[in-house]
Amino acid sequence: MRNTFFTKLSLFVALVLMTFSLFGQQKIRNLSDVKLITNEYYLLTLKDKTNILGVYLERSGDQFVFQINTLSRLTLHKDDIKYIRKIDDSQIVRGKYIPRNNHSNRYFFGQSAFNILKNDMNITSNMGIHTAFEYGISNHMSISAGANLFSFIDSEFETVNIFSAKVAGYEVSKRTTLGVTGFYGINADDRHQMIAGLLTTGDHNRNFTIGLGAYRTHWDRYFYTSPNFTPYIERVKQGSGLLTLSGMLRLSPKMYLITENWLTSSSDHEDIFSFGTRFAGSNFAFDVAVLYFNYEAYFSPYLGLSYKF
Repeated sequence: MRNTFFTKLSLFVALVLMTFSLFGQQKIRNLSDVKLITNEYYLLTLKDKTNILGVYLERSGDQFVFQINTLSRLTLHKDDIKYIRKIDDSQIVRGKYIPRNNHSNRYFFGQSAFNILKNDMNITSNMGIHTAFEYGISNHMSISAGANLFSFIDSEFETVNIFSAKVAGYEVSKRTTLGVTGFYGINADDRHQMIAGLLTTGDHNRNFTIGLGAYRTHWDRYFYTSPNFTPYIERVKQGSGLLTLSGMLRLSPKMYLITENWLTSSSDHEDIFSFGTRFAGSNFAFDVAVLYFNYEAYFSPYLGLSYKF
């Protein structure tokens, strides 16, 4: 009964988040909503659907002046511009625009100190076993709810429900970002809790994250007493310190190298090491990696899918 309740709650939260995302998201802001900053890059979409990358220089009445390249300036009337969007420096590589990395908030299943933007919505599936819906409440806070969707099809699959929250995206310097993340997971009668502080150095294309926190599990241990082997259940609580070391390197507009490693202070919890690649566009991402579990010394393949609404 308890698992059924949390499973339904997970789906309800996911549907609510999706509704907010569909009705609240604004991917490209209108010119009237943007305060232009001198010497910053902007991507302009004109009424004839032409896209132009330029550095904003000045405004005179309804005329906007942009530096297009080293030698050329372009003056546009406000009525010629349909949309305008500010471009981060990390999106300019050798003078050319590359799409923003909309998946820099996470590695494979761990988090960076970058946060998704307000009203953004992500769906992430790990190995097809656990699927989560993440929603940006603000530019600095997001929440997530997920479940094992296979458990709805076949009761033989474990019912896993995870709720998480993240407060992040606070830049203390140009290349240093801080955040905090945590989750509460339910697997049958087991309980899993984690909280960690995050420090990410670098930008959305090249970054390294250190996470420092704690992990705790509550689970049932079964004993059998003689002579009739009557089962005896003991509730066990185990805790561990947690250190995560993760990195991301963008090799091309659509390909990334990623590593994510979880180190624990308790011999009862496994250390996990991983390395792989991500193939991503502005919305869709596909991860392929190899995981190594040191406790039992075995390798496991990893596949992940993500879509940004």
